[in-house]
Amino acid sequence: MTQPGGIYYLILYALIIILQFYKTYPLIKDDPAHYNWRDYFYVSLQVVYSAAGVVILLLAQLKEWIGVIMLGYAALIVFTSYLDPVGARFKQNIRFALHIAIIVIVVATTVYSYERVLPKSISAKTQQNHHYKVVLPYRDHTLESWFGPGRVRDVVLYFSATVEGASRGDAVVKALNVALAGQHGSIMPFKPSGKGKRSDVEPLTEEATVEEVFYKQIKNEAANSNRSGDRVSFVALSQ
Repeated sequence: MTQPGGIYYLILYALIIILQFYKTYPLIKDDPAHYNWRDYFYVSLQVVYSAAGVVILLLAQLKEWIGVIMLGYAALIVFTSYLDPVGARFKQNIRFALHIAIIVIVVATTVYSYERVLPKSISAKTQQNHHYKVVLPYRDHTLESWFGPGRVRDVVLYFSATVEGASRGDAVVKALNVALAGQHGSIMPFKPSGKGKRSDVEPLTEEATVEEVFYKQIKNEAANSNRSGDRVSFVALSQ
């Protein structure tokens, strides 16, 4: 089943032929000696022009084939432009066959593009990972020795990390893995108990803040990190 974009172009091509029918029918009726049913399909140039949108999509998705696509489309325009005014010199059957062949080529290319080429390109784009900055709240239970029993739940710390993920939920999971990795740049408990970080730290993933960041922002953050040194950013709030 062709995608909605492909169906749109097929309807557009059909509409061109229908309009040609309404324009030509009176001529055939009044002057059958010079006009016949073949004139309904002498619209290859209009169809080629209408396919420009498909060509633009292909150029955007298949950058390595830009030269071939442009050359093929330009050749098709030149040929159909020549066929339009000079076609009357050909025999009717030859002229009709050439117009039909061009229309079939354009229709087949449109259907193939939307069935095979564009879906793969669009799918590949949508599956690309994005960069997210995740601010992950957490509680450090080892602070009980500092704040006293019961007060530690009133203290919320914040860990931030920039990660790559397919979605915001995926970014939170990856940030959590970074936070609990036990390596440089991860959460460091105030006074490790020896029971393991997952016992000392309580991540509040449901309260995480996620913001998508782009290449320029990532570069700026990296530059700032280099100037100030790698560290885990956190804020302690007491209530």
